[in-house]
Amino acid sequence: MLVSDPPREFAFAVHGPGGTTVNTWRYLLVPGPDGTDVTESFQLPGMLPTRLYWLLAGPWRLRTNLNGMRATLEKIKAVAEEQPAA
Repeated sequence: MLVSDPPREFAFAVHGPGGTTVNTWRYLLVPGPDGTDVTESFQLPGMLPTRLYWLLAGPWRLRTNLNGMRATLEKIKAVAEEQPAA
């Protein structure tokens, strides 16, 4: 776990071979007048293997990540909206 600040932010790293970080996922929560805006993002390290991977598979992988992010955010929204306000 990289960041755990429940009202504002949650971030974690995905580790690959040898414990190296291959991806960092982050969720930012910003209160607004109609609820909470949630922004999901990912960051890749600038290592040579990562840059080569994205050069070869980047467009496909980015599309997969964006689709997965959309699905995750829709699930978060559905769960949040079914819970009674505290």
